Amino acid sequence: MGSPIFLSTSINADNPRLKLTRKAGLTTECFSIGQALKTTMTNSASSTVLLSVDGMGCGACVAKIEKTAKAVEGVSTVSVDLVNKQASIGFSAPADTATIAKAIDAAGYETTILG
Repeated sequence: MGSPIFLSTSINADNPRLKLTRKAGLTTECFSIGQALKTTMTNSASSTVLLSVDGMGCGACVAKIEKTAKAVEGVSTVSVDLVNKQASIGFSAPADTATIAKAIDAAGYETTILG
């Protein structure tokens, strides 16, 4: 599970700016809540997980795994390899490796996290 991108936020009432402090100690000042949200979304960390997927044997299985993984909030990319019985899945918060694997397992397959 990933860490939050921003450690703290503050709003200065005298000068209407939202101040966001990032993990690395960097600070971003935004003029509006909308700009702050855009900054947060643009800078959100992304990860990729490689899963072994047992029980997959045809194109319909590939389509089911793709659909299942894409239904997990935060999943951005899914690539399923039928020959090697693997799935590479790109994601960011709120998704995490365990949630993605559990969703595919619940669809009738057995996953193992490879990396």
